[in-house]
Amino acid sequence: MHTYDAQVVLGAPQPLPDEVALDGVDEFLSTCVATTTAWPHRPTAFDFHATEGRSRRRTVDGNGTRSTLLPATPTAERPDTASASV
Repeated sequence: MHTYDAQVVLGAPQPLPDEVALDGVDEFLSTCVATTTAWPHRPTAFDFHATEGRSRRRTVDGNGTRSTLLPATPTAERPDTASASV
């Protein structure tokens, strides 16, 4: 992501390769929204949908949080934009 940030500053951003973008999603889910602390509220799940690859589900409950890959979606059925749902 830092290369992309530099490109934005220079006014010439280039698209990230799909593999790099999806790796960034995995890293974000495993570091920024991860904890082993129990979720003190009703258990729930957040789905993160990528246009370039598989979607992920972040589950929060009494055991903390965990991320799982959702079954692959055929390309024709993928959303046009990335999104999140609860």
